[in-house]
Amino acid sequence: MAYDTVPRKPARRGIMALLVLLVPIWLISPLIPASTGVAAAAPLQENAAAPDQTADTELHSLLQKGITLSEVNQELARLAVQEQELQELLLETEEQLQEASAQLVQARRQANHMLAAYYMGSRKSVWLLLLQARSFSEAILISELAARMMEHDRRILTRLTDAQQNLQSLREGRIRAQDELLAMKTRLSDQKAKLEALEQEVEQQITSLPEDRQALARAELAAMSQRWEQQGKPLFNRYFKALSDASQSLTDLLSQGNNMSLQGGMGLKASVQLTDTQINEHLRSRNELFRNMSIRFGRNEMVVSGEEDGQAMMIKGTYQIENTPQNAIRFKIDDLQYNGFATPESTKAELETEYPLVIYPQLFASFIQATDIQLTEGKLQILLQFKL
Repeated sequence: MAYDTVPRKPARRGIMALLVLLVPIWLISPLIPASTGVAAAAPLQENAAAPDQTADTELHSLLQKGITLSEVNQELARLAVQEQELQELLLETEEQLQEASAQLVQARRQANHMLAAYYMGSRKSVWLLLLQARSFSEAILISELAARMMEHDRRILTRLTDAQQNLQSLREGRIRAQDELLAMKTRLSDQKAKLEALEQEVEQQITSLPEDRQALARAELAAMSQRWEQQGKPLFNRYFKALSDASQSLTDLLSQGNNMSLQGGMGLKASVQLTDTQINEHLRSRNELFRNMSIRFGRNEMVVSGEEDGQAMMIKGTYQIENTPQNAIRFKIDDLQYNGFATPESTKAELETEYPLVIYPQLFASFIQATDIQLTEGKLQILLQFKL
């Protein structure tokens, strides 16, 4: 009965007090940064992104080498053809040398026979024959005959001189051909070594990838090489040919009076200034192909960029003055990119040779010569000098 008299309210008060202490802690606990949970999650997210970036970098590097491999293979094919042509030229030169040697022997024999005739006296003096003439008509006949004899002797000596010069020229040509063939063999050997090293490097890079990515990397590499050969290289060839043809027409733009200003008191110097906007408009007015690209002048550089059928190209370089063999303004390539991939040096050299981007001031006027060229933001300035 005593338990019935014990009050229950104090126990309830104790429970309520405990809840009052615990509930606030429970409510604010999500706001407290965990020492392990959240802090550990961030590095995991960063580390998760790193493999993707590394994979993209490795793939870009691999595809870059794919373009280089394709170009090295093509360079090897070109060098092999040039080597064969040089060998054929050398064989042809040897045959010409033998023929020239025989001609020289024959010419020398005729010359010796002629000189011996004069020395031994078997040919009488023309003056003596004229003095022995019995009539004026006979003297004329003797003089005509003597002129023919002298012309015949002159031709003999000329043939001897020509044969000697021809033989000497062929010998020098043979030496040049031998030197060129030797240099070509060295270049061919260097390119083969470069190809083998690059192939080994590519194979090592592929085998270093996880096995599940190696097949994909090989497929991407083959696709890039094929895309470059079938689309990329023809794209550059097409645009470089158009630019090379258009370079000759730039003299029309140069000749416009508002682009030229005279310098110096005597007017012996002048400057021509063009903006990249003017050149773009000029090129597009002549060829619709240039609507896919644009030219921009920067500090000491010209950048040509454009896109066609999802293929991006970029050409960067500068203009240089040349005076040999004639005065010219030539564009030299510093950087050439296809879809963000840099092309090898052999590609730049081939395009510069096949499609020279040259401006000849003489086409504007035969009495002017370019002395300097300056590239600034948006402007091209050519300094000219008048040759009087």
